[in-house]
Amino acid sequence: MMCWQLWMVAALLVCASAACLAATPSEMAEARRWGEKPAFSFVYGGRPSQDLLKTWTFKESSQKLDKDRTQRELTWTDPATGLVVRCVVVQYSDFPTVEWTLHFKNAGSMDTPIVENIQALDTHIERGQGDGEFVLHHFVGSPCQVNDYQPLEDTLGPDASKRISAAGGRPTNSDLSYFNLQWQGQGAIIVVGWPGQWAATFARDGAAGLHITAGQELTHFTLHPGEEVRTPLIAIQAWEGDLQRSYNVWRRWMLAHNVPRPNGKLPDP
Repeated sequence: MMCWQLWMVAALLVCASAACLAATPSEMAEARRWGEKPAFSFVYGGRPSQDLLKTWTFKESSQKLDKDRTQRELTWTDPATGLVVRCVVVQYSDFPTVEWTLHFKNAGSMDTPIVENIQALDTHIERGQGDGEFVLHHFVGSPCQVNDYQPLEDTLGPDASKRISAAGGRPTNSDLSYFNLQWQGQGAIIVVGWPGQWAATFARDGAAGLHITAGQELTHFTLHPGEEVRTPLIAIQAWEGDLQRSYNVWRRWMLAHNVPRPNGKLPDP
């Protein structure tokens, strides 16, 4: 093997090392920003949550789950009907990743008004005015076709809108609920949990903004006293620089914090 080829192999090995994949300070700061104020929305009794929550009773608590994970619970209670909205947030100190899940419980003595249009993720991103557009990387699910898990890519220009959802109540029957949004040298891996019929929408405005909503599709229900439901989990990983590096960091996070360890160790490949 020639010297330059050896150099290239060495460079690739170094790039695959833990140091190359370590989170940068700006990635960690961006993940903290996502976790400090989880972006979600719903409609309750015909009124939007952004109007309601600021008038409800609010409590916050936190606890260390282990050396790398801190869990925060943000709770809003409607004093009139007893509806309790609880957002459980998990933040990581070793990866630029945050996740949260919403819980709705009727702690009152009567049926609640209608809870509807729950978006476990409802946020707006503004990019700079320079070169580069929002690019959405996503994937075919497993509809048992020859293109199962095919990677897809959509450039989201002004006023473009892309809606992606499950099919037939089966979470991967048409598309995967894993998205990698890229813009101007940075991005965010955005993942929606798999409970049944999820949906996600990426809608551009006419300027430099992108509105993202995701969650269970078509929510519209009442809760009897004592009943409780939850939303799909939302996970977001901030990244900058190289797109392929973002996937490798995601894989390392999955291995570190999500893959089961029978007898205390990872399964063999």
